[in-house]
Amino acid sequence: MVRSILYCSHLATCVFQYDSDETLEGLNVNGEFTLGENIGDLGGSSIVFKTYQFSLEGNRRRRTLSTTRRTCKNLIIRYIKCHTN
Repeated sequence: MVRSILYCSHLATCVFQYDSDETLEGLNVNGEFTLGENIGDLGGSSIVFKTYQFSLEGNRRRRTLSTTRRTCKNLIIRYIKCHTN
């Protein structure tokens, strides 16, 4: 049980730090305030990324998301980092 609590705490800290660094048009996201929503989004992010990779088969152009100027690959990095550290 203690191990599960520590793991969840680690994930929450990772997501909080990553999302606090996120900016959009000069505004910073309050990673602590949005933590619950951000953690919920991570589960779907992995499915979206796998689907995105599948859609690019045969067409490996790098595409960016217009609102964040990040690629889908960049967005999934937070999921991978938070689950492997």
